[in-house]
Amino acid sequence: EPENVIMCFTYFVVASITGYLTNRIRDREKIIREREERTSFLYEVLRDISSSWEKSEFLTKVIRRVGQTLKAHCGVVLKDSEGRLQLDQHHAYSIRLDDKESAVAQWVYQNQKAAGWSTDTLSESKALYLPLRALWDIVGVFVFQPEGKRHLSPEQYNLLHSIVQQLANSLERNLVERRLRESDKLHESEKIHQTLLNSISHEMRTPLTTIIGTATALDDETNSTNPKYVRALA
Repeated sequence: EPENVIMCFTYFVVASITGYLTNRIRDREKIIREREERTSFLYEVLRDISSSWEKSEFLTKVIRRVGQTLKAHCGVVLKDSEGRLQLDQHHAYSIRLDDKESAVAQWVYQNQKAAGWSTDTLSESKALYLPLRALWDIVGVFVFQPEGKRHLSPEQYNLLHSIVQQLANSLERNLVERRLRESDKLHESEKIHQTLLNSISHEMRTPLTTIIGTATALDDETNSTNPKYVRALA
């Protein structure tokens, strides 16, 4: 009957619209859930950084957390006081690299660009190398070596970049604070040195003045011929 055909068509249209809207809602919920997970993860990373006084402590925590979440072996290679990349570090946050991988890390440090796995530059490398570029300078290289043959989703890649940026800023801030502490120590050392010098100078000035006065008095012929006066000065 025409009525049945119209009813079936109406049911089909309603079911299609309902299914489409339900699918959109589920996709939206998935995006919101992933966004919440990403925000929560970044919060945990920032808490690890803010709750640690030493860079080795928060680097170890963050690297362990990133590795567990993104299923990878991670590490950080920092620069030394002379601005060279320390490829032979042996810390809890460092990662062992062979000559080939070390060359990739050095290239990333010098060019301040990402390279290695999942990139168009030196893609044969086993790991992804990201420069730890802060506000003023580059402080090192972040190494991300995935477990097995897998790829990062765009959300995971953006999350990794956000973490690397936070680490770079924290490392630069830690470096600035350390230099300020060293500057304060140097200033205090200079103050102590000046105080000690003034004290020694004052202690030496008094006997030197007495010696000079006595020598001047003895140089006078009138006084030098008087034995009692000479004996009193002695």
